[in-house]
Amino acid sequence: MPEARYLRSALVTSLAAGLVVAQAPDLDEGASLGARLSVQSANPVVAELVLRPTAGFASVRVEASNDAGGPRELCRFAPVLAGQVYRCAVQGRIGSDQNAYVIGVGGVATLQGREVVLARRQFAIPNPGYDRDRAQAQDARDLQRKGRLSTSPSTPPASAR
Repeated sequence: MPEARYLRSALVTSLAAGLVVAQAPDLDEGASLGARLSVQSANPVVAELVLRPTAGFASVRVEASNDAGGPRELCRFAPVLAGQVYRCAVQGRIGSDQNAYVIGVGGVATLQGREVVLARRQFAIPNPGYDRDRAQAQDARDLQRKGRLSTSPSTPPASAR
């Protein structure tokens, strides 16, 4: 694959120059991961992520970014070999105030002792019950309760009076 050759070439050049690349999103936007998502149910989320990478990685991480408590690792594969098939079962719930369940996949290499993301891909499973207008109204009510939003545009906030 031309992307994989370019990716390896850029890594060799970076290593030879003594540089540590923090992230290289312009090199690979996930094509080399060969990721496909098959959704059986939207809420609760039941899906299967299948990876068939065209390049090798030290590891590949699959995370759900909108679960309560922050990102949650769903699967981790290490090492990942080109041409092999890797499967990850995905299960979760979408909050009523969330418009989608987001799954992130990252292909990682270790360079000079640091983990570096070389390829990334995101999937979004839409929330079938999401009501944008209701969610925005709830956000406005929450802000009013916290005192961050004045009750009318002409009334200055209490701190300015």
